[in-house]
Amino acid sequence: MLLLMIFGGTGLVIAGLGVPLVMRRVPPNDLYGLRTPATRKNETLWYEANARSGWYSVLTGVAVAGTALALHLAGVPREVAGAVDILVLLLAVSILCVKSSRMAAKLDRPDQ
Repeated sequence: MLLLMIFGGTGLVIAGLGVPLVMRRVPPNDLYGLRTPATRKNETLWYEANARSGWYSVLTGVAVAGTALALHLAGVPREVAGAVDILVLLLAVSILCVKSSRMAAKLDRPDQ
């Protein structure tokens, strides 16, 4: 149950942080959002890139929380479930970062 609370909660936080980005409610800042050189120099790009990145964040959070829930419901042993939860979290966040950065760079080159 503890792993479900930890990883389920982590997934919900990641997804929750993506929602304001999707809704374009986060203005350019130094702390929160997809902060790349491209998004920092162009406010229109900031909102577009962060809206798309927010969706990646929501999907990442759902994947992390869903994995934790599925492993818990399946009765997977704690040691195995913990390792799988950590791997899914690291993989999903890595994909989130790479896809978001590539997407922002692509949006910054309208000729592509």
